Amino acid sequence: MQGRSRPTHQQYVKVLKRRLKHAYELSRKESEKNKKANKRRWDAKVKFSHISEFDRVLVRNLNLRGKHKLTDRWESQVYIVIQQLQDLPVYVVRPEDSDRPERTLHRDLLRPCGFISAMDGEESQLPDYELSDADMFNTTDETEPIAGLNPKASVFEPKGFNFSAVDDALQPTAESMLLMDPNDTVLHIQGEEFPNNSVEVPVTETNEDVDMPILETPTQETVTETLPQRPQRQRHLLFADKQVNTELYQLRQKHLSSFHGEGEETEKASTIESFVTNFANIYESDLLPTRNGEELTEHFLHEVVDILLRYIKKTYDEKSKVLDFHHPHQLLEGLEGFSVELSDQPEPLEQILVDCRDTLKYGVKTGHPRYFNQLSSGLDIIGLAGEWLTATANTNMFTYEIAPVFIVMEEVVLKKMHEIIGWGESEADGIFSPGGSISNLYSVLVARYKHYPEIKTKGMAALPAITLFVSEHSHYSVKKAAAVLGIGMDNVIAVRCDERGKMIPSELEKNIIKIKRQGKVPLYVSATAGTTVYGAFDPLANIADICEKYNLWMHVDAAWGGGLLLSRRHSHKLSGIERANSVTWNPHKLMGVPLQCSAFLVREKGLLQACNQLCAGYLFQQDKQYDTAYDTGDKAIQCGRHIDVFKLWLMWRAKGTQGFEILINKSLELAEYLYKELKARKNYEFVFDAEPELTNVCFWYIPPSLQQIPKGPEREERLHQVAPKIKARMIEEGTTMVSYQPHGNHVNFFRMVFSNPATNKSDVDFLLEEIERLGKDL
Repeated sequence: MQGRSRPTHQQYVKVLKRRLKHAYELSRKESEKNKKANKRRWDAKVKFSHISEFDRVLVRNLNLRGKHKLTDRWESQVYIVIQQLQDLPVYVVRPEDSDRPERTLHRDLLRPCGFISAMDGEESQLPDYELSDADMFNTTDETEPIAGLNPKASVFEPKGFNFSAVDDALQPTAESMLLMDPNDTVLHIQGEEFPNNSVEVPVTETNEDVDMPILETPTQETVTETLPQRPQRQRHLLFADKQVNTELYQLRQKHLSSFHGEGEETEKASTIESFVTNFANIYESDLLPTRNGEELTEHFLHEVVDILLRYIKKTYDEKSKVLDFHHPHQLLEGLEGFSVELSDQPEPLEQILVDCRDTLKYGVKTGHPRYFNQLSSGLDIIGLAGEWLTATANTNMFTYEIAPVFIVMEEVVLKKMHEIIGWGESEADGIFSPGGSISNLYSVLVARYKHYPEIKTKGMAALPAITLFVSEHSHYSVKKAAAVLGIGMDNVIAVRCDERGKMIPSELEKNIIKIKRQGKVPLYVSATAGTTVYGAFDPLANIADICEKYNLWMHVDAAWGGGLLLSRRHSHKLSGIERANSVTWNPHKLMGVPLQCSAFLVREKGLLQACNQLCAGYLFQQDKQYDTAYDTGDKAIQCGRHIDVFKLWLMWRAKGTQGFEILINKSLELAEYLYKELKARKNYEFVFDAEPELTNVCFWYIPPSLQQIPKGPEREERLHQVAPKIKARMIEEGTTMVSYQPHGNHVNFFRMVFSNPATNKSDVDFLLEEIERLGKDL
């Protein structure tokens, strides 16, 4: 050890962070390389995002995965606990042990992860991945290089790592614990030789032939708890070996006792607050309502919240990926330790936490500033809090007696929406439904009942051939409602629109007259306030005139554009909506409320109740001690109904109507900015050249290879392939997401929409640059 200075703990933390980040980047690059080559990939990933500024840092579940699907047979979990105490070594806890020489096995496990440098004179064979001294030690402050750490650590060894050998070696038969020296030296401690809160930790060298510094023995002030680990494989041995079962039970009871204060002289609060909880031996059955499960429940939920907070922070980071794409077969087969298969035996909570992290990891960050794929995007923090509270309350919306606060909130919010539309407060009604499609179904259901109440008992056989009218740009949900309600899709007439996507009133009247001549009965017209693709607003006032003339039910599908009613600058686009008989309005779109939140609003009070009520005696008793008019469940076609109103109510309280107005105006300003940017560039064409009415902007990207080709069938055929190919590359790289589709006679084009408050003009610029980068060679 002469000539080798001992690094401080703070210095080691800096280097460890840098090496973790480097290991992560290398594994990511190798993973992407294999994915592009369409190969089964393996990863030894280190999640750098897990390195935090807290007193203790926990890097969980560094899974080694090979072509033999080792994670289906055993799981290697490496924990690195860095405690902010001077000169305290770093602990690496491994739940497996082996008969192989300890030091060799430890090196095989840890070297691919970047924690073991080249040992015994063996240098790394990865010149492209070597870390230079500048890369390793170039920090923002004036930290000197640390003696004893090899800056050229072997971080990623896909060729030199023998998976089958490790698989054969890892037979989990005992608990063990490893100490890793700041000088990259591994020492071994038998974890079963000392109890929790031990005063002294025996330390022995693993190889006398190698010059390795002996660490100072940690005292009770630095090490007060050593938690036994339970490997996943041992769970399958419980029924085969009673002795193993007994030993594991004793270890688990010993672990649990450390949280419940059995045999401890120190206060349990101090112990829990000072160390990271180990969930490898904790199961769902140990949480509340199990007796004495309060503290474990609290710590488990804290871990869940920590996962969510990390995800939220990453969602708002424009430099992070929107998604990490994998094909369905890859998710079904399992990847990087993440499996969606269900087991008969319970998984420990450590695995449950891993599942939570991986579920978010492999999903799509719909709150990302560069996610433009759907009408609903963004992640509102107040709305998220409302959703958490709703899940915690876990009640049903059918009666006042079990959801008193939420029932009253729903009435208040619905009245507010009625006022904004322009209906009288006392005459209107409504209900929150699971999505705009169901709200549109309610509109057809109620319209039919209004004209033919006998439908409720006698069915369609008692009715004449009724007909519904929609625009050719309307949402498909009205046709689906016709199919569900027995009206039939052939009895839904699509009315022609102009180039901008607006229903032509004269065409509507022509179709009504034509249907009447055929002996059918016109019943219902669905006008759209904000079409899905073009973002167009039908001329509501003109359509209302026609509906009144022919005594038709007028519904306005404002699922997308209803939010504009909150903007004094843009609400005029929905002029005439106050004359509608019913309205669909989805706050989970333009208003940014978390999914799902859709309101069906009807102008006539009592109609919704009369249409759907069945007066189930076990729910809707009329002799209750309160006003049973607040038992709103009989208005719905469902029995059980989720609480969708609270998150909207909470956001409205937090933002006020003015806050929603600011959010909505910003989204339309971004659409106007995109329109002007596209107009100034030569390699884009508009599907229709008009300033956006909503936040939809539809356009083609014209790659250089097509710019000199005259318009015609050949150009159209080739242009039809451009958007799908660019979108595929976007998804593979995960940088952004935007929707595309054909529409009518138009070949595939991009449809850009804005509803995310996190999006800025720089994100719009990025999207255009990304489209050009990904599509210039097409």
